[in-house]
Amino acid sequence: MLSSPVLYARGPYRVIANDPDADGRLYVVVDTAGAWLREGPSFETARAWVDHRSLDPGAPGRRPAGPSR
Repeated sequence: MLSSPVLYARGPYRVIANDPDADGRLYVVVDTAGAWLREGPSFETARAWVDHRSLDPGAPGRRPAGPSR
């Protein structure tokens, strides 16, 4: 698991800074298990991706809401 602090979270997704000491740092989207899902050149780009995935029920990795069996 990555040790960077979470900058933004929504649903199962987290945005963290990859190497916060680097000048051209990338922002990384991980899931709650710490799996690296996507990189973004800016915080806004990474956050927008998380928001889109959290709101779109057809997005990959989303389970439809409903009763569990």
